[in-house]
Amino acid sequence: MIDSKSTFLDTSPFIYWLENHPVFYPKIERYITEAVLSETRLVTSVLTYMEYSVRPQEVGRRDLIDSFLALTSALNCPLLPATFDICTTAYKLRATYKSLKGIDALQLATALETGCQDFVTNDKRLNIVSELNIIVLTDTAG
Repeated sequence: MIDSKSTFLDTSPFIYWLENHPVFYPKIERYITEAVLSETRLVTSVLTYMEYSVRPQEVGRRDLIDSFLALTSALNCPLLPATFDICTTAYKLRATYKSLKGIDALQLATALETGCQDFVTNDKRLNIVSELNIIVLTDTAG
């Protein structure tokens, strides 16, 4: 368990940051800056790496994959593995929230199992989960 305040970053914040999304880049930049200044620990999972890397691989943009890894390193944002405990929490989430997809349940379970309070995404469907503070970028100011 992580002792300090922790936030889990889903895949979409990385896409917006690294691909300089015209609407969402300023929002995620502001969120990450505030998190770093407040010494909030940022975490993500190996599943984020997998999800993020698909499109760059398809279009031959290895540089974006390298940028993802460089960003997580610069932010001291670990790529956490899917452990047995995380998988157990994920199946319980899917049993509780029937509409959750497997990968979303694994991401949310990783956040829960590592003591995160916040989960930053742009997937409004995850608002059904009450165990975490789900921050949907579309719903944030700026």
